[in-house]
Amino acid sequence: EDALTVKVLGGAGIISVASHIFGNEMAQMYRDVDCGNVSEAGQNMRILIPKVAALFRLPSPAPVKAALNERNILVGDPRLPILPLDDEQQDFLEKVLSQE
Repeated sequence: EDALTVKVLGGAGIISVASHIFGNEMAQMYRDVDCGNVSEAGQNMRILIPKVAALFRLPSPAPVKAALNERNILVGDPRLPILPLDDEQQDFLEKVLSQE
């Protein structure tokens, strides 16, 4: 949620779990800021906020691993005590992540 704020305030970047899923979008947002297109960067961030929130709705790293596995980046299941997402949780996550 702070990715855009950090860049606008002069930060070089962030350490981001969500960038494993949204790397291209986050990189474009940073390029927009660098080019002075802060409004465009803000629009992109508004699209990302609910998606990033969905990644952290359940204990990390289960949602991120599920999203990566769904995209054929096979990282396996989380280690115990974290459990993999059940079907309902997976469906919710994919529904949110696929929204434009």
